[in-house]
Amino acid sequence: MVEYERLSVWTGVGVPVWTLATMLLATILSPSFSWTANDLSNLGASTDVATPLTIALFNGGLISGGLVGVAFAGALWIGSQHPVERLGAMPFALTVLTMAGVGVFPQFHPLHFPVAVGFFLLISVTLWVYGAGNLLAGARARGGATIALGVLNLGVWVAWVQIEWLSQPGLAIPEVIGAFIFAAWTAATARWHLSGARSLRRPNR
Repeated sequence: MVEYERLSVWTGVGVPVWTLATMLLATILSPSFSWTANDLSNLGASTDVATPLTIALFNGGLISGGLVGVAFAGALWIGSQHPVERLGAMPFALTVLTMAGVGVFPQFHPLHFPVAVGFFLLISVTLWVYGAGNLLAGARARGGATIALGVLNLGVWVAWVQIEWLSQPGLAIPEVIGAFIFAAWTAATARWHLSGARSLRRPNR
């Protein structure tokens, strides 16, 4: 069990790095990608900013990262010290699976919009549920910060709709902010399970 947990925790470190790296590399290799005029999903479909390489990088990174990232839900479950923390592992698994779905169903596919919306909404749900579990388990600072990140993710979208929706045609900026929030939280939480209060050396309660 410890070896499985150790491996699954390391996916929480590697998957965010891998997924963000492939996504950002796709933006660099695109012939004309614009952060203000495009959606990130434009890189993974037949658009004027995509190439076969950006499509492979963008969709491949999301699919592989999402599928492998499910393993970290196991680490969250095993390392939980309160039932609500354990409950938070479930929306985390759904979040990374919808992330993979964005790559499986690229832009213009009928299922692309629902899985993309689901991904960004589930980021906040995951952070709220797991953060509430942290608070109930006594990890007040971490729980409060996690819940605040969930509010920030949703707040970015609300602010974008209110301020920029009519003047900026692309969604890449709020998309990448949400992706960074989720990636940073996942990596930080994995570190917590590796060497912090939830270290693998601790007995599960």
